[in-house]
Amino acid sequence: MVAKSTASRARVKAAKPAKPYPTFPCYSHSSGRWAAKVRGKTHFFGRWGVKEGASIVPVSDVLASAEAAKAEYDRQIFYLKKGQPVPAAPADDGPDIFDLREAFLGVKEADVKSGKRSPRTYKRYQRAADTLRKFFGDDKLLASITVADFTRLYAYLNRGGKLNVVSLGNDIRHIKIVLKYAYDSEMIERPFRYGPVFKMPTAKEVRLADQAHRREHGRRFMEASQLRYLLAYLDGTGTVPRKRTPSSTALRAMILLGVNCGFGQTDVANLETTHLDLDRGWVDYPRNKTAVERRIPLWPETVAELREALAVRPKPKSAAERNCVFLTLHGLRWVRNTKRGNTIDGIGRAFSDVLDLLKLKRLRLSYYCLRHITETVGGKCRDQVAVDWVMGHAPSFGDMSAAYREGIDDDRLLAVTNTIREWLFGGGTL
Repeated sequence: MVAKSTASRARVKAAKPAKPYPTFPCYSHSSGRWAAKVRGKTHFFGRWGVKEGASIVPVSDVLASAEAAKAEYDRQIFYLKKGQPVPAAPADDGPDIFDLREAFLGVKEADVKSGKRSPRTYKRYQRAADTLRKFFGDDKLLASITVADFTRLYAYLNRGGKLNVVSLGNDIRHIKIVLKYAYDSEMIERPFRYGPVFKMPTAKEVRLADQAHRREHGRRFMEASQLRYLLAYLDGTGTVPRKRTPSSTALRAMILLGVNCGFGQTDVANLETTHLDLDRGWVDYPRNKTAVERRIPLWPETVAELREALAVRPKPKSAAERNCVFLTLHGLRWVRNTKRGNTIDGIGRAFSDVLDLLKLKRLRLSYYCLRHITETVGGKCRDQVAVDWVMGHAPSFGDMSAAYREGIDDDRLLAVTNTIREWLFGGGTL
């Protein structure tokens, strides 16, 4: 009897399948199950064989059983390593990635139509939803997404460490916004567990990446002499020959607004004549991005250039562009969104082309660097509250001084813009 039992054990041992690949996390247990030891305890994740009499007979497709065991291992391992109870396996049916994408984008599309969201923001959300669809597939059940899945998704987004940390952080943030909708809309019973890997880069990581970029490519900043060289070229008075045109007049005014007021491309493209008081030299214009009110003094040079740009402004294509200060030769806004949600940035393109022609172009030096100049040089006046007012910065949460501040003296705003003007036209350096 003892000999028979020993022979049976020998037959079982001989029949055990090997790991399908070296890094497979489970081993074939003599009971006919795939197993793994976690925290000193053996756990089972599915069968590679079934008992027939005294023997264990492999199932018809051992490789498929190994794949199923690996999936179950991935679902449980996060909880097992922490010594926590493993939740029940998700149902075979329920909302999937396709359902989430359709529902989420439907809501955001309605937000765009109502004006609550910009087409550009919608495009970012759409890209995040499409990334989830491409990675998981349409049929991936939301309730079946595990920490291990998010770890793999992080590696997929990071492209082997080739993606810069800011872009990676933006991708993760937008994907989490999409996934949060699943819980908020009761498509899943509890929020997703992202695990220790799928998270935003830390502030330190972002700073280190930015410092490395600056060491290699320089600051997102132009010297006063470079700006004067650029403005002279557009005016037709520089060392590089150029005939002044309506487009160059408009771009020159846009550049002055960028430095004088800290305007970005969208600010400039949506600026309307009703925002300007050219006789007194002021612009009252809430920032498009944050809706923070701005009141900014205009330099005499900016006022003069705006008058010239308005004098040669092309005819608007429709009533929607009637009050725009700047229009393209076709009567359209310089920055606009297509029906598909893509952004056409004529200002950024024109600025980049001129930098390239004058051999000033370098990586990440764009029209938006003018806003960096306003913040950096304006800070020399040593009144950060006034600089923030010009820049249109939204106060941080809990900033009670901003909550109680009902306005700011014009003299303080003039001190900011005069400091920048002196730096630019007085030949200053920083």
